[in-house]
Amino acid sequence: MGPPMCFALEDPKDYYSTLRISGIQAKIQHTSTHLGGAIPVKTKLEAVLYLLATGCNLKTLTHPFRLRKSTVCEFFQEVCEAILKH
Repeated sequence: MGPPMCFALEDPKDYYSTLRISGIQAKIQHTSTHLGGAIPVKTKLEAVLYLLATGCNLKTLTHPFRLRKSTVCEFFQEVCEAILKH
């Protein structure tokens, strides 16, 4: 599970700091429930940034990120607001 290869840097620590996940992690992180696991913060951020950068449609995200369109719609605004506040 993950983004297209064009996103990945060789060093995961550099990748993490490049996205500056730590600053917005608390704002978009959710806990897992008995119904299923929470989507990782990194995946949410990558999906939203990919969508914003490429202008692709939501259907395009379903394969590389293994997310449903409805799922992306649920966290899209939340992630954008967290980015703007950070």
